[in-house]
Amino acid sequence: MKMTQSELAAKLKTSVTTLRNWVISGMPHEKNKKGRVTFELKKVMAWLEKKGKKGETNEKLKQARLAGEIYSAKLAEHKYKKKISQHVRAEDVEHAAKSFKTRLQNRMREIPKLARKALETSGAKGNLKEVEKIISREIELVLCDE
Repeated sequence: MKMTQSELAAKLKTSVTTLRNWVISGMPHEKNKKGRVTFELKKVMAWLEKKGKKGETNEKLKQARLAGEIYSAKLAEHKYKKKISQHVRAEDVEHAAKSFKTRLQNRMREIPKLARKALETSGAKGNLKEVEKIISREIELVLCDE
């Protein structure tokens, strides 16, 4: 059965470049009238068996593929970490935290005034200034406790 380079590469799960290197190393092949390289599968398999390069049987090939996979994984991890750091910088997080803290402090400091108004409009009796003082003191204790 004759096969083209791309067909044989797919069958052997390798690249066309690897096939070309194997051809240079003596892998059996034929050239047709147009100069295209074709392969006879039985002859190629016999050659690979003889050379010890059939599929995953060659230990050096396994090691090279493993090294390539490790490199690819590390590269992907590096790109991922770089992408994350570009989207969320430490300075941006710190700025957002400070901004949130300031807004929270300002809103909490308004609570005593809002409470006083609510008590006044409801007609509640008692010392409203003293209630406002107590609430203010408690809020300041919470806000200053870092």
